[in-house]
Amino acid sequence: MTVLCDGSPPTNTVAISASAKGRKVDFDEVTFSGHVGHDDCYLENLTDRFSQAAAHCVGHTTPLQICSKAYARYDVLTLDTDSQVTSDSHTLSMSAVEEDISSCRLSVEWVWKDVSSVLCEPSASAQGVLNAKVVPGDDRSPLAHVYQELLTLKVFLQTTAEPDKWAGTGPERSRSFSGIIEELAQEMEDLSDGGVASGSANEAVNPLAYLVMPERGDMDCTERLWKAVKDARSISYLQGLFSAVFNAIVSGVFQPYIFQHNKTSTAAILRECLSFRGQVDNQQGLIDKLNVWFTPKNILECCVEMGLNKLRRDYEAFFLGEELTTLHHLGHFLEDKPTLSLQQKVSTIESLHCVAEVITTVKLYMAPPPDLQRAFVRHLLGYYSAHPASSTPLFSLPLVSAPPQLRALCQRLHPSMWVVSFEATNVDVQHLHVFSTKELFTTPTSSKPEVSTANENTDCSSYFWYMAKHHTVAYK
Repeated sequence: MTVLCDGSPPTNTVAISASAKGRKVDFDEVTFSGHVGHDDCYLENLTDRFSQAAAHCVGHTTPLQICSKAYARYDVLTLDTDSQVTSDSHTLSMSAVEEDISSCRLSVEWVWKDVSSVLCEPSASAQGVLNAKVVPGDDRSPLAHVYQELLTLKVFLQTTAEPDKWAGTGPERSRSFSGIIEELAQEMEDLSDGGVASGSANEAVNPLAYLVMPERGDMDCTERLWKAVKDARSISYLQGLFSAVFNAIVSGVFQPYIFQHNKTSTAAILRECLSFRGQVDNQQGLIDKLNVWFTPKNILECCVEMGLNKLRRDYEAFFLGEELTTLHHLGHFLEDKPTLSLQQKVSTIESLHCVAEVITTVKLYMAPPPDLQRAFVRHLLGYYSAHPASSTPLFSLPLVSAPPQLRALCQRLHPSMWVVSFEATNVDVQHLHVFSTKELFTTPTSSKPEVSTANENTDCSSYFWYMAKHHTVAYK
């Protein structure tokens, strides 16, 4: 049972709760003590207050051994109700927030003993938890361009059921077939010479995308063909483009570079086209195969296969290149078993993108050491191997110690909540002092501290100060 006794002024407001456990009743009392800054409250005063309360329970002649423990939470990146993202000392406006106002949240929590002062930083021996929640779809994410490509792939997949209703996903003016073939020919020539194909300009707007997940230069013909077909606007355009590419290969305009492990249907047709090169009299067999292949449903499914193959290699290069995990741990998400449907394959790639979004955000804003990054990725991969990509909970990674990188982060920030608790041996009394940038409970007479609200992590931070008392009464 909890009762909120609202008083005026707010310092007279008290929250009282009681719970029975056998012949014992636990009483808890929380009072609002006012607003304080970093230098307005001293640990010695709080310790003395607890000592007096504990001594009153056991008698003033009994020596007491007082233990103190602290808890601190640092919010590194949060999305508040005003659609603002507050990060360190930066406030960024949200372009669009649809449903979940906590679509991105990063924080770190610490617990340690032997507190030195009020609102002090965690000690080197502190144990903590790294918390992260990231929902894909933010245009400012360094992986936004990859997410858009994934969404395009899902559109292709959804329309395979009704291909005649497909309206395309690309711009109003599609690229010419001759331009695409000329670009493919140049890229295949670069790859055949042992170099890296330069490709077209990266479509990503966020400059961080070039550093976090840049476009690979070793894409084969079907991967680069996917880049062209994903902007198509009609089935007839797709049919015309594939026909032009196949004719260019048969005519010897260029030779496609296809990886041996590429098992897509498009790769098989490209290899077939190569076998008919120079055989003008025997091309009717190829034409018959292409007539069967050119059905709307088949073309869309082949586009999905090409997109899946490219994205698999994109994520594989990202995770292995950043040394975040091993190919063994990625096996579940990269497998291309014939028994899996296209929907299942797309779902596993979508789950892998969720992992990439979380770890990328954590690396950018928190910079944990490499061993923690790899541990977090293993945790995320384990979760998404059993849960769908639509599940985006708050992930928590235990920290057995405070790494220098995260301690340095806490030195730059002020805690969003800081708690110190006092206990004494053989005394059923406990005092907690809670310092929070937000109110624990609101009342009609509650008031906010008169400080700047532009950023909660500035030097002029002020805290709501609450005192919680706990004691137990035993009945015979």
